[in-house]
Amino acid sequence: MRRTSAVIRYAGLWVSVAIATSLSSVAYAGAGVWTSGGPYGGSVTALAINPTTPTTLYAGTDGGGVFKSTNSGGTWANTGLTNLYIAALAVNPTAPTTLYAGTSTGGVHKSTNSGGAWAAANTGLTNLRARCRAAAPLR
Repeated sequence: MRRTSAVIRYAGLWVSVAIATSLSSVAYAGAGVWTSGGPYGGSVTALAINPTTPTTLYAGTDGGGVFKSTNSGGTWANTGLTNLYIAALAVNPTAPTTLYAGTSTGGVHKSTNSGGAWAAANTGLTNLRARCRAAAPLR
């Protein structure tokens, strides 16, 4: 009786693993349904949308950097920012190719080409923990 119970539990474990594996690798979408399609690199901690091209999204992650999608989140690509712990993201509303990424330990980073290249923008900052970021047009 004991051996039979152990075999059933062991077989049940493998069935559960097989089901979980198959469900995690296939995602079906429909109206009002969320599915996993990335970005992969940690928890998403910030999200920004290009105001002139709303299909272009940016996601900041806690451990994977900044990711960009140009097809409304269908696919994601890492932008290459080397500071991986993103706390905040902002898109300049009047120049949407300019992005700001606030990081947990490296201050603010700026991209002027939609995330293609990044540079530190920390002049005048005394604390490099940038948890909140907003971009407003100059008047």
